Amino acid sequence: MLVSRNSLFHTSVKYNILTGTIYLDKLTAGILNNVSNSGEPEFQALLFRTSLISKGFLLAIESDLPQVTVIRHDLIDWSIKDPETRIPRSPKQSKLAVVGMSCRLPGGANDTELFWKLMVEGRDTNTLVPADRFDLSTHYDPSGKTDNATETPFGNCIDKPGFFDAGFFNMSPREISREVVAFREQMLILQSVGRAN
Repeated sequence: MLVSRNSLFHTSVKYNILTGTIYLDKLTAGILNNVSNSGEPEFQALLFRTSLISKGFLLAIESDLPQVTVIRHDLIDWSIKDPETRIPRSPKQSKLAVVGMSCRLPGGANDTELFWKLMVEGRDTNTLVPADRFDLSTHYDPSGKTDNATETPFGNCIDKPGFFDAGFFNMSPREISREVVAFREQMLILQSVGRAN
C-alpha cells in the first residue's frame, strides 16, 4: 500500500480500486503524477512486505523522478517488534485518558453494549453481502476469473453504511450528498466520535 499526504488522492484511488478494473500502467502513471505534483523531496511507502506490484511502483518513482527520495517502511516488521519497556506511570502523569467509547461494527453492534452482547454470545457476523453494497449477481465469481469480482458472497458488513445524521452535525442535505460519497469513512468515524459515551 502506498501512502500520499493528499487525502483526495487516497479517496480517488480507493474508489477506483473498489469500482473499476485496475490497469497497473494507469495506476502507476497516476502515482507518478501525484508524487511529481506534490513537490515533496521524499515519498514514504508503507508496505506490508514487498510485492511485485509495489516494487514496480517504487522502481517507476525512482527511475522517472530521481529527485524524489523513496523511503520504505515495512509495517510487518514494525507490527511484530517487541514493545519498549516503559516505567509505569501514575494516573496523574498520564497524557491519555479514555473519556468515551463508541463503535459501529458488523452484526448490528452499533454501540458498546450490543458489541459486548455479540462477543458474549460468540456470534459469527459473516453474512451474505447486502444488496446496498454491490450487486452479487455481477460481482461474484467463485472461479476468480472475472475482473473486479469477489470469490465469496460473504462478508462482515456494518448496518446502513451510508447513513449519516446530518442534523446532529448541523449539515445541510446538499453538503451531505456531495461529501458522503468521497468521505464515507471519515463520516462514519465522525458520527461514532459524536456518539461516544
